Amino acid sequence: MVYWGLDFNLTSLSISLFKYEILARTAVSVIGLYVQRCQRYKLSEFDSLLHICYINVPILLLDIFHLIPNSLISLDYRSIFMFHLSANRRSFLKLSLAGAFSLFSIKPAMAKIMPLDEEMPEGRLSLYNIHTHEKLSITYRNHAGEYDTAALRNLNWILRCHYTNETIDMDRDVIEYLNTIDKQFGGNNELHIISGFRSPKYNGILHQEDHHVAKHSLHMEGKAIDFFIPRVALKSLRTAALSLRYGGVGYYPRTGFVHIDSGNFRTW
Repeated sequence: MVYWGLDFNLTSLSISLFKYEILARTAVSVIGLYVQRCQRYKLSEFDSLLHICYINVPILLLDIFHLIPNSLISLDYRSIFMFHLSANRRSFLKLSLAGAFSLFSIKPAMAKIMPLDEEMPEGRLSLYNIHTHEKLSITYRNHAGEYDTAALRNLNWILRCHYTNETIDMDRDVIEYLNTIDKQFGGNNELHIISGFRSPKYNGILHQEDHHVAKHSLHMEGKAIDFFIPRVALKSLRTAALSLRYGGVGYYPRTGFVHIDSGNFRTW
């Protein structure tokens, strides 16, 4: 019998149907849990239904299909489906998470670092560039997650490469990382910037002079910031950054700063 393009063995199916009662009950339980979660975040009934259908049911169906024995589905169909599943599962989950964050009105840059059950911290930073001696206190994002493009340009400027005066659009994830660390120490601290964006030319010079900089540093992509906060112990700053696990954390006690970036979590 061919159903939805899948070749089923009816005899094996009739014998094995009872095995999937637990899966069906599990599906109902999972959906029930997510309904409760949506109610917790005070979503409308429509949003709750959308959250379930768009995010959880497709993943559950993929998992159920993965558990169906080979005796019930012909090998050709299983091989084709599982090939695409293994190749696309990560992309599928990323799309689902993007849908989740859109349902909760969280912007992409905030999605990486903001738990769904926490209110967004104020998007405000006070920076001091130790090389150019410039200061900037600015609100770059409101509580609704909307970014001020003019404020972001100002952040790009103060975080520019001081050697060439080149700027780049700083990655919002690393900006939010910095902001969250600041809030862990009460907020409104003057953050002293050692390095934000680093031009390829300047990075190459530092690399040649053996300043222990990476040849392909994330600073060149606007995804890293080196900084310290006066009157805050460097170890405490490192501990705060590590506790968040938002990205890379480097500890440089001899030169007196902490490195953070929006890459994969790692530490040195």
